[in-house]
Amino acid sequence: MSYINRRGVNTSTRKMTTRQQISDVFSYGYIITTKSRGKLTQRYLERMITLSKRGTLADRRRVASVILRTSKYEKDQLLNKIFTDIAKKYKDRNGGCTRLLKLQEKDRVVLSLV
Repeated sequence: MSYINRRGVNTSTRKMTTRQQISDVFSYGYIITTKSRGKLTQRYLERMITLSKRGTLADRRRVASVILRTSKYEKDQLLNKIFTDIAKKYKDRNGGCTRLLKLQEKDRVVLSLV
């Protein structure tokens, strides 16, 4: 059922956009994006937070393969932030660490806050 996850762009572009949005959420705390991109990003964010809570070396390498450098943090600094600050913040929560908040429509597109 590959037609479900098709977002109108090719696979490599969709993956890179998702990786950049994941890195931006970890770096800035939130992003404003479209509803469909937000749902896709939210799914991967939950997985990354779960991996950071376990904290093994394999989990650290898996998260490092996904995140990218942002304008605020280098990749190593962002990785340390994920495994220290964010993992401690959500260690008692079993899931549901992120929310999609519906914002106003602009150009007939529903915007969401992740």
